[in-house]
Amino acid sequence: MAQKNMTESYAMLDRNWQATCRTILGQEVGELREFAGWFEEINEPMVKYPSSLSGKDVCYVENRYCKGARRINLAEVDFQKKFEPLIINEIKDIDSLIGAVRERMAYAGNVTLGNSQFVQESSNISDSHFIYNSGRVDNSKYVAFSTDARFCDGLFGSLIMAYCEHVVRGHIVRASKRCLEIWLSNSCSDCVYGWGLENCSDCLFSFHLRSKRNCVGNLELEKGKYAAVKAAIMQQLSDELRAKKRLSSLIEIVGECNSAAPRIKISAGKGQTQALSKEPIEKAFSQTAKIVLGKPLVGIDAYSVWLTRGVRTLEKVPSAISGKDVILGHHPSFGAMPKDRLIGLDEAVDFGEQVKMGREVAESLSLEGIERAIAPIAFLTSEMTIGNSVNNVECPVIINAANCYRTPSSVETKYAAYSFWPRNSNYVFGCQMAFQSQFCIRCHNSANLERCFECDSCRNCSDCYFCHNCENVQNGIFCFNVKNKNYAVGNVEVGKEAYMAFRERFLAGIVSKIEKTQSLRWDIFNVGCLRKK
Repeated sequence: MAQKNMTESYAMLDRNWQATCRTILGQEVGELREFAGWFEEINEPMVKYPSSLSGKDVCYVENRYCKGARRINLAEVDFQKKFEPLIINEIKDIDSLIGAVRERMAYAGNVTLGNSQFVQESSNISDSHFIYNSGRVDNSKYVAFSTDARFCDGLFGSLIMAYCEHVVRGHIVRASKRCLEIWLSNSCSDCVYGWGLENCSDCLFSFHLRSKRNCVGNLELEKGKYAAVKAAIMQQLSDELRAKKRLSSLIEIVGECNSAAPRIKISAGKGQTQALSKEPIEKAFSQTAKIVLGKPLVGIDAYSVWLTRGVRTLEKVPSAISGKDVILGHHPSFGAMPKDRLIGLDEAVDFGEQVKMGREVAESLSLEGIERAIAPIAFLTSEMTIGNSVNNVECPVIINAANCYRTPSSVETKYAAYSFWPRNSNYVFGCQMAFQSQFCIRCHNSANLERCFECDSCRNCSDCYFCHNCENVQNGIFCFNVKNKNYAVGNVEVGKEAYMAFRERFLAGIVSKIEKTQSLRWDIFNVGCLRKK
């Protein structure tokens, strides 16, 4: 029955892929599997490891687990298993605790939660249907070869997407439909090869436009002429896809362009930003440390190396127009971005208004020599701001966020630093993919956490430390692959009094090490190794 479901799942996805191709390109170009290599080129492909129990492949969206760790399929977890209680009074420090619970630790893959069905070769899927070779997907359907999708329908080879329908190779896109190879864009429809578009429709090879339609190379055409150019381009794209099973990415094409950034006039007031202050973020970090670890930590930058260990960070690149710093987040899809063609967000809006393709070039646009045609307009920004956002320091992608610091992407979040893509979260530090969570330090791939430290792939947990794949666990230390526990150490409930006494000693030892070295040897990704390093 399981194999039948998987076959049906792929068949349904392939039908949706064919429908998506007809919608965007006007025709079908081949079976879904044929394009797997193209979809995975600049995405985060699933990784597979043999199960320590069965030897069968297990899929992971996370590749930070240490070499030598035990791995299992979520379906192999025995949630009813009874563990021998620990003699916690004899455990002196974190090293001895790791030794005592080592055999209880295994990293789970193929994680599928909530109301999910027809999920194949995927992990960290929640409340989703018809998912294939994808990771960190929730409340979505018909998603293949994609990572980090939320409330999407019909998504192929895409990364960090929300509220999108029928999108192929989208990268950091929100609320958009029927698009192909579109990057850092919001509220768009029927756009192909676009970057930094906002509220646009029917745009080809366009950059940094606001509320435009029927544009080729940023130049607005009459509807009939636009339709003719689009039809020709769609046919060429279809022929290339059918023959080569891939298209060049927009970053790839821009990397082949040769021309200096044109001089543009920056609108009055552009470049003048609100006064930014790191002080409220520093206070939030100290407050969070006191709540989570029992003692405040002072001076967040002193702990930056530890907080960002294994967490995607950012860098500063000079603008091709002004030489001013542009903040570039280390998103997976940005690795090949030509840094000599980056411009700032404040420059990009004026750039889109002022720099356009010539009419003759636009009306006769062809994929042949496309890098020459778009060279004058093909400058990129790594920054995006949507909604009401205030006091975000060195944060390139911001959606309704406030008081964030050196966080490459913040969505509906307040008080975050050295984190990657917190969403609907407050007071999170050193976290990667922490959703609907608050007062967390170094938590990853998790949702609905409160007052947690070094947790991964957990949901609906509070006051947990070094926990993996836990659900509805409150007050847990070194719990792996368990549900519905309270006051537990090493998967065994020990009672409130014993737990609280042990936690006080446990945290005192951790804080002492962190204060002394501004770091901690152990994290949730290396405690599961069979041998100490």
